[in-house]
Amino acid sequence: MRQRQPEDLQRRRVYWLVASGVFLMAMVWQHVQATRLGYRVESARQHILAMRCSNGALRMQLETILSPANLSAQARGRLGMALAAPQSFRSLDAPTATASRTGLFQRLISRTRRTLREWTAVAAPTLQTRRSLGRRALAA
Repeated sequence: MRQRQPEDLQRRRVYWLVASGVFLMAMVWQHVQATRLGYRVESARQHILAMRCSNGALRMQLETILSPANLSAQARGRLGMALAAPQSFRSLDAPTATASRTGLFQRLISRTRRTLREWTAVAAPTLQTRRSLGRRALAA
């Protein structure tokens, strides 16, 4: 029996050595995976930061493009539009005394006037451009 004990002891040592090696390999694998995950998280953070900067730049570009001054310059330069002359506006007759008393009727008239002003501000430059193009065609 004494001869088996050293073999059993040696076997136990081998098992402990294998178990310790597996445990250490698992610890190393876990550390490597945690490091890889840390790099991926940092890369994602940098990507998010870059996207936020890009988003801010695009918002500024959009605000610049949609600014009234830029739109006016584009309308004049690329489309050939011009501001309507003051003579092209027409005012409607003043409402009667009974019409001014009723709030709904007054609001309807003022809304109609406002719509007409907006329409003439948009349509007048287009009409002036068409007229000038027609005159150029006739002159040539």
